[in-house]
Parts: sequence; C-alpha cells; structure tokens
Amino acid sequence: MGEQDALNALGVLGEWIWGNDLETIVFAQAFGHEKTLIFRFSRDNPQRSQSLTTRIVNCYHDLTVDSTSATFPNRLSMRVAIWSAVATVWAECSDKPTVEDPDVVIDVYDLGSTDLFSRITWSICHEDLFNDYIDLLLPPSQLSVKQPMDTVDFKSLIRLNQLGGRGCTTPVFTPSDPLSQFVFKGIDFRTFLNSYESGHIHEEVKIYYRSTELTAAAVAHTHFVAHTYHMDIKPRNLLLDADLNLVLIDWEQSDAPVTTAAPEIDSTWDVEEIPAEGLTTTLRYSKYTGQERRNMPVTTPGDNGWNVWNVFLVWSKQCPKALELAEVFSLGRCMWMLLRQPDMTAFNSIMSTEEVVEDWESSEDIPAHWKRTVQDCLKHDPNERIGLRELVAFWDNARHEVNEF
Repeated sequence: MGEQDALNALGVLGEWIWGNDLETIVFAQAFGHEKTLIFRFSRDNPQRSQSLTTRIVNCYHDLTVDSTSATFPNRLSMRVAIWSAVATVWAECSDKPTVEDPDVVIDVYDLGSTDLFSRITWSICHEDLFNDYIDLLLPPSQLSVKQPMDTVDFKSLIRLNQLGGRGCTTPVFTPSDPLSQFVFKGIDFRTFLNSYESGHIHEEVKIYYRSTELTAAAVAHTHFVAHTYHMDIKPRNLLLDADLNLVLIDWEQSDAPVTTAAPEIDSTWDVEEIPAEGLTTTLRYSKYTGQERRNMPVTTPGDNGWNVWNVFLVWSKQCPKALELAEVFSLGRCMWMLLRQPDMTAFNSIMSTEEVVEDWESSEDIPAHWKRTVQDCLKHDPNERIGLRELVAFWDNARHEVNEF
C-alpha cells in the first residue's frame, strides 16, 4: 500500500508536507485536476490529545507525548493519514468557487467521530498572511527590465505539477492558450508559508529580485559585459530551446553544486591579482587564517563553505579574474559530464568536488582536442586554466569544423 493511494485514486498527487516553527501546525500541498491546494492541520486543545490533527502535529514535530495514542508509530503512517484526510475532503472542497483564490488555505478538522468520512471536515480560510506575502513582492513598475513587457494575473494561470527545486518551479499555461506552456519560477505562497517565521523568506525574495535582473542582463556576456556570475553551473541548468540553442537557466546566485564547484571557492581562500611578465597578471591565492567570517545569512540552507562565506560576492568586486576562472572550472566539469556521460547517480554521495575523478573511458568518439580543452578547464591551479574568451573561441571553431564536415 502506498502512502498516497487514496489521493491518487482521485487523480491527485501530494506534493509537499511542512510544519511551522512554533510546532503547532502541519501544512500539506496537493495538485490535481489543474488545481493546487494547501491544507492546514492544527494542534487541538490539550483535552483532545488523540485527535487526528493533534497526532499529525505531534508526530511531524517529534513532540513529547504522554501516550503513544497521541502520535503515530512512524512518519510513514503519519503521511498516510495526512494524504487520506486530504483525499476525504478533496472532492467537496475543490469544487468551491473561491478555493483557488491565491490567499486560500484549507483548514482540516477532526470532529471526533469513529468514521473517517464523517469525522473529517474542512473550511476555507482566506489567510491574512497573504497580505504580508504580497508586501514582499516588487510591483512590475520597479522591475529592472527596461523593455515593455506583458504581465499575467497569477490567479489566471493554470498550474501543473511542481518540478521541485528552490522556491516554486511550476509549468503553467493560460486558459486562452493551453498549448503554450511557460514556467513560473519564484516565490509562491507555499514557499512563503514555509519560510516566513524564520525570516529566511526575505533572503529568498532578494535572490529572486537579483535573478530577474540578471536574466535580463544574460543576453550580454555574463562576465565581460554584465560583470556578474552564475555560480550554479551544472548540466541540469542547461536547456535546449526550440532552435536547439543551449540556454543557461537558474540565475539565483545562491548556491553552488558540489560536483561542479571549483575547489578554490570553498571559503578557505583569499586571492589577489598581481603583475606578471609583460602586461599579464597572475592570481596569488592564500589560505585564510583569521576568525570565522560570514557574508551569507545564518538562515542560508546548506553546509558547504560557500553557504557561510560566499567568495563570489567578494571576488566579483575585488578580483573578477578569479571569478572567471572558477566558472571556467564549473563549465569544464559540465562539459566532461556531457561528453563522457558518466553514471550521474554515482555523484549522489559526493561531498567535495575533489572526489570527482574525470576519466574518458568509452569516449573514443570524442575528438582528442575537445578532451584537451576540457582538461584545460579543470586544472587545479586556476592560473593554468584556459580563459573564458579562449574557451568560447575554441568551441566556436569546433562548431564550424562540425558544420564543414
């Protein structure tokens, strides 16, 4: 028996379960029949310690209870109970005309009956916190996009199943043009409810402000024209458009993948650009030995060095060349993954970029000069890596060679 069997039988998929910081509420979000709904289970008064909603809250937040009947034996049985309760009320509540209003949360209650269907009830709540969520967002007039743009009422979008990832990444379409799908990427109400108590939601929104501006600037050359960086270069962020052009997405500048991160961005290095022979310069790296430092919010998720001290924020102003060569390493690692086609599941246990071993086994069809260029991106000493301009020029020539062939 699957934990969502009752829900799936209705053509509905449970997407998320999360709790509040006060440990008094558990939320669940489900998607089905082109509707995305948020359900709320709140802890009952102490006299009703064995109500379904109280047991869910006690189990999810691992609260101390006086009796095993006030919780669940394990989290699996708790999830089964959550999705079964959602399935019980879905058909009735999902047909209400206001249920898809963007500020709606559906409260689920336990009336205490021995029969699940008569025991579970619900009510639509127009959550006041939605106004706080709206206040965090920029109006269109303040977006850093210079050209005219069309806006779409969020309520009018038909949302499909969420894709996961940071914030809310969701395919959407409009009723007037169901064949043209778009992707909503940003902060939705679910993300807000998940983060507002800790204050981390303010940092999330700032990230998306920057993301919007950088996406507009990405038409120009990221480092030499926009004078910025990506930070999260990995195969999953490379897409093909309708004309088979490669598009780099996710300009959030908030995290780096362990499998493609340059070794020098681990927060333990400082760098300066010093004169070398002729008109050239070289980078001199030194180990930081001072007190613990932080330039990222304490609420930043992740336990890598850059989640505490993000050198991208510093080097983008003080040493852009170091930033360029760090991104060259990430590009090289991505190129190796795309050309070599290793078993990507083998990277799930990788804890450090140095643990990845690049080999070219079973890649006889890859030209030798392509492999050499990729390896030039992956030099451990950044000073020995190929520059970004050289790398672009190489692949431009390689493309012409392929076309001529």
